[in-house]
Amino acid sequence: MEGRQREQRLLVGQLNVDIKLKDSLINNLSDENMKQRDRIQELEEEIHSLEEELKKNEKMEELEELVVVVKHKNERIEELEEALRQSVRIATDMEREKRDEEDKRKEASEKMSKLEVRLASAQNAQNLRCTSCRPLRHKLSQIEARFNNLVSERRQHLQELFDMKLVQYLFVP
Repeated sequence: MEGRQREQRLLVGQLNVDIKLKDSLINNLSDENMKQRDRIQELEEEIHSLEEELKKNEKMEELEELVVVVKHKNERIEELEEALRQSVRIATDMEREKRDEEDKRKEASEKMSKLEVRLASAQNAQNLRCTSCRPLRHKLSQIEARFNNLVSERRQHLQELFDMKLVQYLFVP
């Protein structure tokens, strides 16, 4: 019996050692489990932080795209403003040329009127002096008719030239 008790004590001792080892192992595994949970928590927080940062980066990319669009639109606005300024310059130049052309036409018309008056005066003087110069008067009439035709053609050419310049300025970008 004593041998049996001894075996049982040894067995109990062995079981106690096994229990202590298993308790130690359980404690170690529990600690390891806690560490793993803490690590998982840290990783989840890091993932959340990275997701937030990714969202911010996406917003930054959207903002950068918007900045590019705004810059493009500003460039287009500047181009249109420059085109408008150029159109205003062209219109101003056309108006100035038109006024200059009108001034030249008025000046030419005044000169022609003066020349016509002088011609009429010269014809009257000639008629008074030379009543028997019929061939000269006939030739003078022909020259006067030719002169009037040339004046008319010149006016017509000047008007056509003005019209061509006007069309050119209106349709040239």
